[in-house]
Amino acid sequence: MNIIIDGDSFPFKDEILKIAKEFQVQVIMVLSVSHYSKEINKELEIILVDNYKEAADMKIFNITSPEDIVITGDFGLAALLLTKNTTVISPRGMVFNTGDIDYLLAIRHKEAKLRRGGKKTRGPDKLSSEDRERFSSVIFKLLKKK
Repeated sequence: MNIIIDGDSFPFKDEILKIAKEFQVQVIMVLSVSHYSKEINKELEIILVDNYKEAADMKIFNITSPEDIVITGDFGLAALLLTKNTTVISPRGMVFNTGDIDYLLAIRHKEAKLRRGGKKTRGPDKLSSEDRERFSSVIFKLLKKK
């Protein structure tokens, strides 16, 4: 089992490393070359992909197995991973499931359509300390079950 992070959109790297170390789980971060930084924690296994649209998502999909936990805020990637029976959670601590993903994708599609039409849509709220705590609690509980 691995924890795989969609590195282009994940802020809580230190928390996940601390919890993963406790459970002796490998953490893999997949990110595009444009998001690479020398300041990334050396305890992470880094997989760099080209800077093409969806390159990181396709790499994550290809390396993930059902026993893995994937962390992403990308509803499209979450939907793909759910077809592999992979556990997928958001940085806010939401565990994606097949019952909710269609609704989330429909909302994403509706907002993208509005933006293409020139309308402004509201983005997600800034991540809070409550989100950090919820995320840590959820990932801890998921690892405890596995």
